[in-house]
Amino acid sequence: MDEPEIVIEQSKEYRRFRIRGVAVVFFAVLFSTTAVFVAAAISVGVLCDTAVEHKKEAESSSDSFQDIRYTLVGGVTTKEYLSDEEKQAEDERTKKEEEAEKEKEEEKEETTKKVETYVPPSGAKIVYLTFDDGPGPYTEKLLDVLKKYNVKATFFVTCNRANYRNMIKRAYEEGHAIGLHTCSHNYAKVYANDGAYFDDLNDVAGMVKNLTGQETKLVRLPGGSSNTVSAKYSRGIISRITKKLGEEGYVYFDWNVASGDAGNTTSSDVVYNNVTKKLRGDYSVVLQHDIKGFSVDAVEGIIKFGQKYGFTFKALDMNSPTAHHRVNN
Repeated sequence: MDEPEIVIEQSKEYRRFRIRGVAVVFFAVLFSTTAVFVAAAISVGVLCDTAVEHKKEAESSSDSFQDIRYTLVGGVTTKEYLSDEEKQAEDERTKKEEEAEKEKEEEKEETTKKVETYVPPSGAKIVYLTFDDGPGPYTEKLLDVLKKYNVKATFFVTCNRANYRNMIKRAYEEGHAIGLHTCSHNYAKVYANDGAYFDDLNDVAGMVKNLTGQETKLVRLPGGSSNTVSAKYSRGIISRITKKLGEEGYVYFDWNVASGDAGNTTSSDVVYNNVTKKLRGDYSVVLQHDIKGFSVDAVEGIIKFGQKYGFTFKALDMNSPTAHHRVNN
């Protein structure tokens, strides 16, 4: 009877041992899993904290945002942090540059659009390119362009910039028309009274004859016949001298296409657009200035545009259309 009881006790002890083993394994697995999750959570937290610290450091770092200035003095490079005022000025400068670049791109897109959709007018389509106030440092380049495309133009010259007067002779010999724009182009002088105007006109006429061997009767008034500045010096002078010019055999010319180079722009692209979009079906007397380099730079494009769309370029003569403005003084 004792032996079965011992077997039963041993069986109970074995079951208790197995239960304790399973429990130990269960709690070991549970502890390990929990430890892994805790470790992962801690790692994520550390990474987040590190990222936040790095972000704060980047935001506060002048080097990261280029808020520093390097200066080379005596072979030694020094680094200075910009002040708030300097940073603000730099930001404003950058913004202006970006805006200017954007405007330039928009202007180029608009120019391309206009060229692509351009429909030339019908009619004779004669273009008279005229250049005032020269000769000057850009006249030779202009003459080279005109020669390249076999285009004739008109130069209303002054006595200023004597070093370039040989360009008047060259222009005449290459078939361009030479007109008179007064010798001094000084409003206070030429519009002081009627006599002063014609004295100044005679001076430039004499210079042109000495250079070319020929007289010219083509005239353009400083500021055009519609100018009102002359009224500051002499009331009614334009009305009087335009009448007298006709009586003495001169023909004066204004313009009906303005390039804008007289003060409205310093951009070759704008000059090009101003001229090409205003070319007329009958005749176009174009006003430009060969003392303005940016305006001269636009001429080749204007010529190519005109020739592409069937315009003919000519120099003015005594029988050309005058494109007269309304006389306002």
